[in-house]
Order: sequence, then C-alpha cells, then structure tokens
Amino acid sequence: MRVVHLTDINIVARCLQVHTTNQRGALVLDIASWARTADKYRKRIGRNHPQHGNGSLADACMDLPRSQHPARVSGDYLACLAIAMNTLMKIKIRD
Repeated sequence: MRVVHLTDINIVARCLQVHTTNQRGALVLDIASWARTADKYRKRIGRNHPQHGNGSLADACMDLPRSQHPARVSGDYLACLAIAMNTLMKIKIRD
C-alpha cells in the first residue's frame, strides 16, 4: 500500500458511511488489502491495477459507493473516521 494521506482517510470514511455499522470494520480491511494488492501489481507490472488503481487507499475505493463530502462534521462521519484510522493503525500502515 502506498503512503496514506488525509484525503485517503476521508475517502475511506465516506465509503464506510454508506454501509452498516457491522460492515465497516471488514470493509476497511478489504480496502487496505486491495490497496496492497494494487501497489504490488503496480511495482511488478509497471502500471495501475485494473480494478484497484495505483495502490493508494483512495484508488482502492474508486468503484465503491460513498457519501458526499460533508459540509460539516457529523457524529457518524467522525465514527467512520475513527474506524478507518484505528483499523489502519492496527494493520501497521507504513509511514
């Protein structure tokens, strides 16, 4: 997986918002797995993965439904940000 930026976290959180609370943790793990797979593919083949992009979390989310960019921060959005960040910290994303 490529280096994670704030935009990646925002996009992951917005993808989580359109799923049920029970699905969110598993979805973050799936997204991270897709990003890792795409990054390995990009390094080996020399071009983006056809389904999951360039290895960034944002590209791994490109085909997923997501909420609109929030005009203001809601409790649900904050909860999704927390799930995304806590899960990514547990799987030890690289700096």
